[in-house]
Amino acid sequence: MNDELQTAGDAGISPHPNDKRKAVILMASSAFIRRPSYDEPSMLDMEGADLSTLNSGKAPLLADHYRSLDSLLGIIEGAWIDGRHAFAVVRFAKTARGEEARELVADGILRNASVGFGYDPGQVDANGIRIIRRWTPYEVSLVTVPANWVCGPVSQDLALAEQAIQRERERQHAAARNQENSAIRAEVAVRSFATVAAPGLASRLSLDPAVVAAALAAEAKAYQAAA
Repeated sequence: MNDELQTAGDAGISPHPNDKRKAVILMASSAFIRRPSYDEPSMLDMEGADLSTLNSGKAPLLADHYRSLDSLLGIIEGAWIDGRHAFAVVRFAKTARGEEARELVADGILRNASVGFGYDPGQVDANGIRIIRRWTPYEVSLVTVPANWVCGPVSQDLALAEQAIQRERERQHAAARNQENSAIRAEVAVRSFATVAAPGLASRLSLDPAVVAAALAAEAKAYQAAA
């Protein structure tokens, strides 16, 4: 996955209705915009978003995508997808820059945001739009001039936002468990195949069945990894 910074920009900010140190950010949507990386306009597929980093409690809220302590404004408390839009709840740092950003948002002066993410290039559809189907946001930035101006300020109740974040985390955990279970089932299938096939093959080749079984299992695992 590419790790190039992309500015989705299709975003809006509103002070959090239940906590003055927080804000709700509409950080991205599936509306198409133009990006410097591509000649054609591009669009994010909301179903392909991996929000695990934004829900880890480690993702930063930055100023203009700059990756420095001086540009750190706060932290992302959680994120979720709602239809064609991606939202995040952010908490401002108790620093001079964090306080300044919080006040600008509270006063309605700073109303735009952007998201940085890693992504797979995707494909260009029949309309000439590049659809980015797999993307992983890792930071949200407050900006003065976004890539476009589609969305406006948002306001969501704290309880509803927390419920949405919890649902997203539960979905991520379920997906991780399913992936782990699939890997275990594949491993069991490989070992079973090797155990069953090894004796006959070993007999024909005049080799140790244990050696053949190990070789078959290794080849099967390598094939699965490459598939």
